[in-house]
Amino acid sequence: MGEATIRRDSEFALGLEKIGNQNPVLKRDILDGRVKISKSVIQKLSKYDASAKSFEEVSDILAFVAPKNKQKSNKFTISKDKTVAAMRNITPKSKPKEIAQIRLMLDQIEKMLEV
Repeated sequence: MGEATIRRDSEFALGLEKIGNQNPVLKRDILDGRVKISKSVIQKLSKYDASAKSFEEVSDILAFVAPKNKQKSNKFTISKDKTVAAMRNITPKSKPKEIAQIRLMLDQIEKMLEV
């Protein structure tokens, strides 16, 4: 095993630790494969001070690590990811308010596509 591999694995572990400090459930979901996020994003997270940041979902992490000049281009992806996550949480017992929130999210995405 090379030095670079050990460094990347260390960055990944530190990034996961930062996620776990903010949201242990999200960390567990990532490790269990229920939530998808690239290893490189988690590695990037290890390089930032995230102590004051709250990570409710993957899109929060993506927005946090995205370079400032790319945040605008990532807005669509983040909105899409939030919408997909919300849709995955729908059950037959979901409340109308939850469905309405998803409709609003879809309207936002539609507006982004019109521009």
